[in-house]
Amino acid sequence: MYQSSEPTSEATFASNSEPASGLASEASSGPKPGPETPSSAAAQPSRSRDPKRKDVRHILLGEADAVHLDILSMHVLGYAEATAWSRPQPTGKPNEVVRVLIKTQLVE
Repeated sequence: MYQSSEPTSEATFASNSEPASGLASEASSGPKPGPETPSSAAAQPSRSRDPKRKDVRHILLGEADAVHLDILSMHVLGYAEATAWSRPQPTGKPNEVVRVLIKTQLVE
């Protein structure tokens, strides 16, 4: 059974100053790593230390206004705070963005 806890602030795709050519992970110090590939993002371990807590990444990809409306809809439904999502990151396609939410689930 899964129990949802409060969404955590995301550590991926967080900076509004990232280049459009890649989506890099945020680092606390030192140079930023190169663009993530889907396989490297999937291989990252869970950020939670409790083995009963698992991270789930929600990724919205689409036109900026449609992505924003979906985020607001999920907020109204009580699923996730609108402010818990990352800032829009350009994908390189006109008016297309990606936004990420990481929620921690309690696995019983």
